[in-house]
Amino acid sequence: MNGLGIEVKAAALFIALSVIPLSAAGYLLTEQSMNELNDKSIEGLTDVVRGKAMLYSEELINFKEDAEALSEYISGTWNRSYGGVANYSYIWISPNGTGYDAYADEMKNFNCIMDGFELAVGHTSKVELAYFGTESGLVFFNKPVVPIIEQLKPFDHRERPWYEIAKEENETIWTPVYVDANTKELVTTVAAPVYINNKFAGVVGLDLLLETIQQDILDLKFANSGYAILVDNSGNIIVHPDYTAGDKKWNDTFTEENILGMGSDLEKAGKEMIAGKENVKELILNGKEYYVAYSPVHGINGSIAFFVEKEKITGAIEQLREKMYIGIIILTGAMAILGLFLSRSLTEPIEKLTKGAEEVAKGNLDYRIETKSKDEIGMLTDSFNKMVEELKNSRKKLEESERKYRDLFENSRDMIYISSKDGRFIDVNKAGEELLGYSRDELLKMNGADLYANREDRERFMREIAEKGFVKDYEVKYKRKDGKVITCLETASAKKDEEGNIIGYQGLVRDITKLKEAERRVELYNSLMRHDITNNSQLAHGYLEILMDTEMTDEQKRFADKAMKTLEKSRDLLQRVRAINKAKEKHKLRKFDIDDIIKKSIETYEHQAEDRGIKIEYEGKNVDVIADELAENVFSNIIGNAIIHSGCDKINIAVDEDENYCKVTISDNGRGIPEDIKKSVFEWGTKSKESEGSGLGLYLVKTIVESYGGRIELKDGKGEGTTFEIYLKKWGKSEGKQEDEN
Repeated sequence: MNGLGIEVKAAALFIALSVIPLSAAGYLLTEQSMNELNDKSIEGLTDVVRGKAMLYSEELINFKEDAEALSEYISGTWNRSYGGVANYSYIWISPNGTGYDAYADEMKNFNCIMDGFELAVGHTSKVELAYFGTESGLVFFNKPVVPIIEQLKPFDHRERPWYEIAKEENETIWTPVYVDANTKELVTTVAAPVYINNKFAGVVGLDLLLETIQQDILDLKFANSGYAILVDNSGNIIVHPDYTAGDKKWNDTFTEENILGMGSDLEKAGKEMIAGKENVKELILNGKEYYVAYSPVHGINGSIAFFVEKEKITGAIEQLREKMYIGIIILTGAMAILGLFLSRSLTEPIEKLTKGAEEVAKGNLDYRIETKSKDEIGMLTDSFNKMVEELKNSRKKLEESERKYRDLFENSRDMIYISSKDGRFIDVNKAGEELLGYSRDELLKMNGADLYANREDRERFMREIAEKGFVKDYEVKYKRKDGKVITCLETASAKKDEEGNIIGYQGLVRDITKLKEAERRVELYNSLMRHDITNNSQLAHGYLEILMDTEMTDEQKRFADKAMKTLEKSRDLLQRVRAINKAKEKHKLRKFDIDDIIKKSIETYEHQAEDRGIKIEYEGKNVDVIADELAENVFSNIIGNAIIHSGCDKINIAVDEDENYCKVTISDNGRGIPEDIKKSVFEWGTKSKESEGSGLGLYLVKTIVESYGGRIELKDGKGEGTTFEIYLKKWGKSEGKQEDEN
């Protein structure tokens, strides 16, 4: 019999009609499911990394704020609170741990510094060590680590990375990874400069062990796989699972890897991380295919990057596809009924997976597929269920982050708003409704520009924020719904797109209407009080002069003379208070000849100096400086103090200059300033026990000099006279090129 029989043809036709469509359908369903599952896996991977980045960014920002709060605390409390005994195991003297006696005055701040450490880091166990290193060579620790440091001497904190970088940058910084002198482990430090009386005094630092950060970062997993790294805004890898101190010593350099140098595949992703972008890319590392997902960490202006092998995500699907192709080949030689049976057994779970992918795409993260087998389909189903669980957990974390933000937004006592570029409100909190008198619905229909009492304020706001990208404590007047005009301070920043174009604004508004009104009332009361007291003093002075021209007994003359001196002291006090207030107010600075100012000051006290046998030596030198009519008070107060209080017989005045400053040195050979008031001699009300003055003279001097952009220093005469150095800006330098409002 030639050719194929009907039975064979029928079988072939039956197989063709059953297996081929089934195989095609299985292929299409598998490919569709794989693509959908792959997309959802990538989306889930992005959500996990984003959630971790947001949580860790918040924590790093908290550490930064703790360091800055500690800096401000020390600046505000230094030399203002004494008591208790310093524990030397908490204090190191750089570089050799000797010379504690020379630092006795600074060590009086020990208990206050310890309180600051407790306030800053007492709430967290992640800070390994907190410390404050001074420019003078003193270091305060929050733990007794000096016995450990003793073994490393010479040890000078001023040469350590945290101190050098924070001092050079003059802002709060995160250091590169380095080997810690205390633990001998790798650490990174958040460090902030400390200024005391507007002068750099040192740096505070909070150490975070790299191992602690690694534990936080490396607990990031996806389907129990992958690893994470932390990258700064220069591409340096701060945290890597392979980092270890190894055999490096505390004073050895630790070189971090840079993500831009880890292969061409990573270079593009690394550039996006440095730019603060969020993305997922496929790349090849060490011959293996990986997914890398990254998201910005604003706490360090860096990014978290998470690497997971592509096979871990798509492996089960690829295995299923391979086995299905093998099954298709086997099915072509099987009986039709077996093909029909197998087709049903194969397509049903795939249809369930497809339906599951569709449900997940709709947002139903509670959807699960029952697993009835342990074969590849069962493995794929288990992977699907695990993936959905991961997505659900990621959503919970995101919702928690959103809830925290919303709580802060809604519970703030200050107005918080978000607006479009054209001024339309996008969101505003409850405090904004109360501040402006409009409901939220009304505000969302309004333009923020319409709330300004003065249109010019809005235009100035737009110019400043366009130029700087932000405004801080911008004083503005708003008009409430009830017509009342309120004074507010606004701090806002511009929201920009990836190209740097402004797309909107977000800001905080605080009502200071009552504060401004209180300030105006205080100024009015002060003005009235000064005016009335001055007038009354002048009347009393006139009456006393008339009285003293009459015939009086010696005792009456003595009392009248005391009354006259008391009035003169009151008048001098009022003049000093008026001068202090004027120096603090905005005023015009002009060009003055320093020689004219000094000569007028000398003439004021020339007769008093002659009566006391005091010689004032001054050769004269013409230098133009930036000053105003208050300048004579600077030199009159210092010369007058020397004549009245120092017990000297000679006062020397010398003028010198450099490129930017004119330096006036005033020295006397008297008894000097008492030790107990040297450090506070320029503060309000400071005077010696013997003095009958107001204690405002040198405070007035400092206030006036600093209002000119200059400074005054007391040089230690070590019991042999007193020397003041006054530095005034020369005319023609910086703002002194023309009249400037201070």
